[in-house]
Amino acid sequence: MGDPYPANTALMYIVKTDQADNIKPEPTPTNIIVTPSSLNIGVGATQQFSAQVLPVDLAPSFPVTWVSTNTAVGTIDGSGLFRAVGPGSTDIIASVSSGLSVRVTVRVDILLTSITLAAIPDQVAGNTYALKVTKTPLNATENISYGSTDSAVGSVTADGQLIAAGEGTATISVAGDVSGKSASRVVKVTAAPVVSDFLAIKNNLSEIADAGEVAQAESQKNLGLGALATKDALTAKDTGSVPVVDKTLPAGTDLNDVTEPGEYYQNMTSNATLALNYPEALAGALKVIPHRGR
Repeated sequence: MGDPYPANTALMYIVKTDQADNIKPEPTPTNIIVTPSSLNIGVGATQQFSAQVLPVDLAPSFPVTWVSTNTAVGTIDGSGLFRAVGPGSTDIIASVSSGLSVRVTVRVDILLTSITLAAIPDQVAGNTYALKVTKTPLNATENISYGSTDSAVGSVTADGQLIAAGEGTATISVAGDVSGKSASRVVKVTAAPVVSDFLAIKNNLSEIADAGEVAQAESQKNLGLGALATKDALTAKDTGSVPVVDKTLPAGTDLNDVTEPGEYYQNMTSNATLALNYPEALAGALKVIPHRGR
């Protein structure tokens, strides 16, 4: 006998294949080349920018749009024409619909109409001197640069300090980086004087002792002082002179007992008696000179 209950039967077919077509993504630009790649321009001037989309064959499908990030400094239209409005910096952005973009920095300056450089006084090698530059207009923001025809004579730092290097003459110049307005002056540099430390009074001639045996002997010979040339101080005995004794003879001193060379003083007449071998009973001075052999 058959099954008394009916049954439903469902069939599922799964078809597998590796022959399906791969879906390729749409190509997009890989780079944008903007010209010029940087810009320094004066207020009121214009500059045409151009952009090349790469690969080149995609360029027609991806037109470039232009934007300035600071319209107070400069604006740019749909064709890439930039107009400088005021001093400062802005970024110009070139972009395409895929999201790719490139930035270019633009600096806008108030340009010089003229520039002057004051006369430079003669310098001594080793000196520095602040150059005096006058810009017109006074509110010009344009950068200036300095130059020298001979850096071995003189060179100039970025902030306008002249450095005198060596003897000779050189032409020093200053110029605006954008306008090209310039001025120049000649500077004369003389060699620095040579200062010797030898025989400096502040050293009491003691430096001769440090000059070596040969130099020491030569110095002593030329000065006629012999070994005295290397001393920091000289005594009366060293030079054979009579020392000055700055004191009064005590009361009761017999002049015949005073034998040490020097000058002696008796301030009181009452102490000057004939019994003490004073030639006169008067206050006065006694000078004792050394005895020299015949």
